[in-house]
Amino acid sequence: MPDSPADTTVHGNVTAQQDEESIKTHPEWINFFCSNGHALKVRITEAGKKGTCKKCKEQFVIPTESQTAPLVVVQPIVETTKNPITSKSPVGENEKAFTPPVVPPVVPASVLPRENAPVIFALPSQEIPEVPITLDDPDLNRLFDSVNESAVASSVHASLSSIRSNIVEVPLSQQSSTLSASVHPTASLVARLWEERRLGGVVEIHMAGGGMIIPDWYDEKWSRGTHGLFASQAQDESVTLTAVAWDSILKIIVRKLKGVPDGMFE
Repeated sequence: MPDSPADTTVHGNVTAQQDEESIKTHPEWINFFCSNGHALKVRITEAGKKGTCKKCKEQFVIPTESQTAPLVVVQPIVETTKNPITSKSPVGENEKAFTPPVVPPVVPASVLPRENAPVIFALPSQEIPEVPITLDDPDLNRLFDSVNESAVASSVHASLSSIRSNIVEVPLSQQSSTLSASVHPTASLVARLWEERRLGGVVEIHMAGGGMIIPDWYDEKWSRGTHGLFASQAQDESVTLTAVAWDSILKIIVRKLKGVPDGMFE
């Protein structure tokens, strides 16, 4: 038998009658039983050490004195886990499974209702009846009259009067001269010569590079900027729009006139 604290394999081939005789004749031996009732015998020097039954492989701690009957058996060694909550060992009949207590959530103090707290918004318990309003209501008319006679209405009327007094009306003749001053000079000349088409004249626009157009229409409204807008109609009755830069026009020719236009060459 080993003398170290390691596990000891104990043989179990003796009977209870033989154990009694061994106790009397061999006091250096310890006779006992495992938890399954197998009779075991070890030397007294192995007392307090761990042992293993050879028949059932049950582990136990060797007692310090002999036993004559398996009335009180040695409790087997049960390996316990470090974490009893996660242990998978079954729960006994008289034992209750551990259930962690339920902790109610903590509500912040700012969320809890305070006593005598002011009501921020409250819905009306009853519907508000609709009151019809008509322009014939005398109370409403008196309200309008009081507003018209108030100081605010007087200040508004005074402001409108001052604005009207500051408006300067420009005569129509000055408006035309101001408009003509902003129009390109070539545009003004084309507009004057275009009037001769009513007397049978034909207007030719000659541009730099040798290009020339004989327009059928001239839009004075869209020709006040850097370009003049003209339109020509072909034999197939299709219309071509041409925008000509005023600075690119070299000369303007009006043909088939019966006389000198009025107001020219005087």
